[in-house]
Amino acid sequence: MNVKDLKSFEAVYEERGINQAAQKLFITPQGLSRNIKMLESELDTVLFERTKQGVRPTESAELLHERAGILIREFEEIRNSIQQLKNEKRLLRIGCACGVFNVLSFPVIQKFIDENPEISVEWCEYSNQEVKERLKDSTIEYGFVVGAWEKTA
Repeated sequence: MNVKDLKSFEAVYEERGINQAAQKLFITPQGLSRNIKMLESELDTVLFERTKQGVRPTESAELLHERAGILIREFEEIRNSIQQLKNEKRLLRIGCACGVFNVLSFPVIQKFIDENPEISVEWCEYSNQEVKERLKDSTIEYGFVVGAWEKTA
């Protein structure tokens, strides 16, 4: 089992369909189905029941879903921490939703950069959803979104 397999599983679980999940992951439905079948084989269980409307998670899938997100986040944090070590300096990555830079005070950011030369600062603009996803998988340390952040279960 690897993180790629867990991410594939999570996408199918959330989308309740192979085609939708494959689109989200930018892979073919056949490749995604193969990943799920390998995971099912490794765990010796059926994770999804195929239906005309898509897929329905089994009890095993519910159990895996409860724990997979934690494992994925932990692995991403480890990977990003190792990347930080490889950089030999501290790196602060900020993601901002489109339009945030219009209201965010650049002089405040510049002052932080000037006062902390040992920290390299990177920032980029993304959609609200992409900022949330990048925070979730630890590819950015801080994120600013437009509007309220509705917490999902």
